Amino acid sequence: MNIWVLVIDDDEATRRSVADILSAAGYSTIAAGSRGEGLRLWQETQPDLVVIDASMPARDGIDAIMEMRGHGPAAKILAMTGFRPSGSVDVAEMLRRLGADDVLFKPFEPEVLLSKVDRLVSLPAALTAA
Repeated sequence: MNIWVLVIDDDEATRRSVADILSAAGYSTIAAGSRGEGLRLWQETQPDLVVIDASMPARDGIDAIMEMRGHGPAAKILAMTGFRPSGSVDVAEMLRRLGADDVLFKPFEPEVLLSKVDRLVSLPAALTAA
């Protein structure tokens, strides 16, 4: 398997954990600890999938999702968040409207991460967020 996944998260432990889980499953990974570094790596490498923390400081994760979607509509994006739906706020739907193809709620089990990644990388680009 030669599928590249870019992991963007400001929390080093989460970033490392996600990359380790994906690497153990056979994915090739690169990682970034900030929006700026993540966007630079995204532009340089054009990975098959981006797994990004939507909750980085100053909306950086959300801004990065919107920027990637704006510059690369075929990009596949899995947004991670620790925010759970509450009341009338559907966090997953909000992130999808901003450009994420799917949402992973933290904390998560490795199997859930792998299931979402496997599904996204197997979808043709035309079936992901438009």
